[in-house]
Amino acid sequence: MSRIKRGAASDCENFAMGTEIELKLVCPPAVLARVARHPAVRALKTGRARSERLVSRHFDTPDGALRSAGLALHVRRTARGWVQTLRGEGANTAGLQTRPEWNWPVGADAIEPAPLLDTPAAKALGGRKKFSALLETLVPVFESDFLHTTHPLQFPCGTRAELCVDIGEVRAGNRSEPVYEAEIELLPQ
Repeated sequence: MSRIKRGAASDCENFAMGTEIELKLVCPPAVLARVARHPAVRALKTGRARSERLVSRHFDTPDGALRSAGLALHVRRTARGWVQTLRGEGANTAGLQTRPEWNWPVGADAIEPAPLLDTPAAKALGGRKKFSALLETLVPVFESDFLHTTHPLQFPCGTRAELCVDIGEVRAGNRSEPVYEAEIELLPQ
């Protein structure tokens, strides 16, 4: 089984709907509350913050085949509707993550297999027919529920980014863990 990695341009260039580039920071709640108000961040803000509740259901096969292939698959509810996201494995250098990402609007909180069959994931997991059969075995693995606040930023060089602050929890079965994180994600230029 092969893995989907950043830089696999020959496989991804016709399919990737984007490459996510972000610096993710896990912060104690007291620090997280102050991040967006820091003078360095305030100097870069270009507009008003937007907040929305994001609920995501993450899927894999019972034996973890997607995770083993370096893939993550989830369906997320946003203010604009449901979005299905497939992420490939990326590079992580000094906290800066870069990874391929595909997004599709979907009608509900269930996986829609058809668009997944045209991604490099199908090739990595044995071809369209085998990947289609694998998708039939998907089960929910965990759910995340966050208040997601986005602050638009622009750096002096013209680079646009977003500071995203997430406060919420991740749930699996009867267990839950709080999540407090901030990330700076580069936007397409």
